[in-house]
Amino acid sequence: MNDKLTETQANVFAFICERRSAGDNCTIREICAEFGYRSPNAPTQILDALERKGRIKRLRDRRSGTIRIVGQVCEFCRGLGVKLK
Repeated sequence: MNDKLTETQANVFAFICERRSAGDNCTIREICAEFGYRSPNAPTQILDALERKGRIKRLRDRRSGTIRIVGQVCEFCRGLGVKLK
């Protein structure tokens, strides 16, 4: 399994990390607004890929605000200068 992130996945993951560092959860609508997506399909697919690659964990009901960063990959966020709470 290839766990390396694409540029788009890395950008979305960094956005999620930044939101978490501010103490906020991130929703698909917020990802759409930040990256200019018109449909929730693209962010959903990106989140699916991030989950498959072990970067995030989502609750099965996938309600908004249920994205969790997996602990060990916080190093990626630290490399971006993001401090997680």
